[in-house]
Amino acid sequence: MTSSLFFGGVGSTACGSGLRDVWCYLSLEIQVKHFLAMPLTLLLLPIVFFVCADAAGLSLEDCRARGLVPYPRGSSGIGEIWQIVNYHEVQWGMLPRQIANLIGLIIIVTTFKRSGFKDV
Repeated sequence: MTSSLFFGGVGSTACGSGLRDVWCYLSLEIQVKHFLAMPLTLLLLPIVFFVCADAAGLSLEDCRARGLVPYPRGSSGIGEIWQIVNYHEVQWGMLPRQIANLIGLIIIVTTFKRSGFKDV
């Protein structure tokens, strides 16, 4: 697997291409099966981002100007949630089908859970 598959070979150097190949391989091949893997990943992503931005000499305003960090919005109340959705555009006829799909999903998951099916 090459980095050109993911990055299109744009701006690759001999060293950079190899590092990207290693990063792509490791990110696709390492599977952590620990209950804290996802929470720690979600915690570390913004920390690593801001540490790298600081190391690159970018301030928070520079990141916002480049579109990397959104500008802050004013606070919104609970009533704004109901104003966002246009309920006339919701396809209510699809709801019964989705409920049937949900019931089928629950049956399948509980069946495999009880049968001792192991994750592959």
